[in-house]
Amino acid sequence: MRTAAEYNQWTFDFLRRRRDFVATFGPDPYAEKIEQHVVWGATVAAVGRIHARRVGANIRPDRECFIQGLLDLAPGYGLSTVSIPLLAHDLKSDAAISPLRGQHPIIVYERAAHQSLHWDSRKDSELAPELEVLRAKQPPPIGKLFRQNRYAEILYRDYRCSVVHGLDFGSKTMDWPSEGDAPPIYRNFVVGLDPDIPPERQVRTRIMFPLGLLAEILSAMIDQEESEAAQAGWKIPRDATLED
Repeated sequence: MRTAAEYNQWTFDFLRRRRDFVATFGPDPYAEKIEQHVVWGATVAAVGRIHARRVGANIRPDRECFIQGLLDLAPGYGLSTVSIPLLAHDLKSDAAISPLRGQHPIIVYERAAHQSLHWDSRKDSELAPELEVLRAKQPPPIGKLFRQNRYAEILYRDYRCSVVHGLDFGSKTMDWPSEGDAPPIYRNFVVGLDPDIPPERQVRTRIMFPLGLLAEILSAMIDQEESEAAQAGWKIPRDATLED
């Protein structure tokens, strides 16, 4: 009788071939890469569902399964970190809560934006403890905005849903050459006065997760799930990614 590791090998070999495709992009940083992003989102979703089956969690709703898979299986990538620039943007859209933009540490980003300074994702990490103190003081509806701007949430909304269903990125991110900075990477975006674009889509500072980083995250997820499944002696059901 085959061990769990032997039984599961076909599945993980298949997932790694998808990872290899994601990681395969040419030397031209401007080349079209949307297909790799589509495959990345679909593969992370599959790994997340396999993980949920193994630990006895629900595979629905898809958003929670996807995000929990990222957080559980790729803990070294800081995906629970909140994007301060994107949170500041969402706070701006609601006049009742926009005064929060004047609170520390959000004001640190606001001052940087006012001076057209470049935001670095390392600042998100450095300010995370203080941001958590601010979040803990907010009622649930506002606290939800903090959660919705975690990196894992952005990956689901803008790199999974938007790309898989719309073949394009969400309004909070963009695809652009990204040398030099620690990922994820921020870039200031020229926001116009087009009346056809609603204010919530006119995001001044946008975040980017380079394909190389996405491939690393996916690789970590596959390796972790394969290891944990083998240790638990759990054999992946053939319908593990399908709804009941």
